[in-house]
Amino acid sequence: STQSTGIDTSADMHAALLPTLALVLCDMALATPPHIVYILADDLGWADVGFHRAPNDTDVITPRLNQLVASGAELDRLYAHKICSPSRCSIQTGRAPIHVNVQNVSPDVSNPKDNIGGFQGIPRNMTGVAKVLGRAGYTCRAVGKWDVGMATEDHHPRARGFDSWLGYWHHSNDYWQATEGKCSFKNVRDLWEYNSTHDGPAERFANGASCGPVSYTHLTLPTKRIV
Repeated sequence: STQSTGIDTSADMHAALLPTLALVLCDMALATPPHIVYILADDLGWADVGFHRAPNDTDVITPRLNQLVASGAELDRLYAHKICSPSRCSIQTGRAPIHVNVQNVSPDVSNPKDNIGGFQGIPRNMTGVAKVLGRAGYTCRAVGKWDVGMATEDHHPRARGFDSWLGYWHHSNDYWQATEGKCSFKNVRDLWEYNSTHDGPAERFANGASCGPVSYTHLTLPTKRIV
């Protein structure tokens, strides 16, 4: 698994994976410091990228990712947690999951006896990487699955140092309908937009009737996607 500055990891493959990408863009007003782009892809298998397969393999084609690795540095001897929320919590805080969160539970799970770390996700008193980058003058933006807590205002991306965010609070969403689970037998919409002028449901991004699994039945889909 790979992840983003707020943040998460996976590399294309199937369109269904794309919404899990948590992409964090941090820019600075000053020209000297570099821009930082961190992408976290959930559940990325070792052989789900071209640079880990045989040269003539045609099952997975990722020329752009291959080029990035060839021109950069690949760290292939490290440990990562097996599920998404602990990985995201680790990346945001710079701590091993065992010291932050090792559970992948629903956001409404809580321990009433612990008002600091008794909620799903990152404990309220921990500092995240976006907060630190903000102190250095960066503007930090996140796109994708949050999944590091939503129980209190301290868990909000704003409180974690992000200037904007578009994505899902939860960790197992229906990407066609932007729903997760049910409440009173009705689907719960889970797509949120936060920026300088809005902090609420991302209604303007709601999928229309033409965007859904049924609408694709008459199309000839490509047999391969290239990243």
